[in-house]
Amino acid sequence: MDNDRKHCQICARAIKAKTGLIAHHGYTRPYLGMQTQSCRGARELPYEKSRDVIPKEIAGIKSFVESTKLLLEKVKQGNVDVPSLNRGYLKPTDNLYAVRQGEYISKLEWNIKCANREIERLQGRYDNWQGGNHE
Repeated sequence: MDNDRKHCQICARAIKAKTGLIAHHGYTRPYLGMQTQSCRGARELPYEKSRDVIPKEIAGIKSFVESTKLLLEKVKQGNVDVPSLNRGYLKPTDNLYAVRQGEYISKLEWNIKCANREIERLQGRYDNWQGGNHE
């Protein structure tokens, strides 16, 4: 690996770190499937030097899981509008609500499952850190 590249604490990719901090870089959130403008590990010390950002990211993902679980319960009970593929949101009184409700439940459950996997991956990185002896 070239000397200017170090590993991001969050996404584990080798990223330029000329200044000692990881450069800005995008990251696809595994539990949302969307690209972010910049990974949470950007402008932080590389994994070779620190693991301090990992617990903050884990806490954020746990918060996401909890809020998604709350939403999931509301959707299962039919108490909230659900996103439509082409009509904004469907109200519980809409004829297509039940179909979209089931699809949305599946999506929320998938997001929770993927987020929990990401928590496990990050916890593994945190637990297996070698105390800055990676160089």
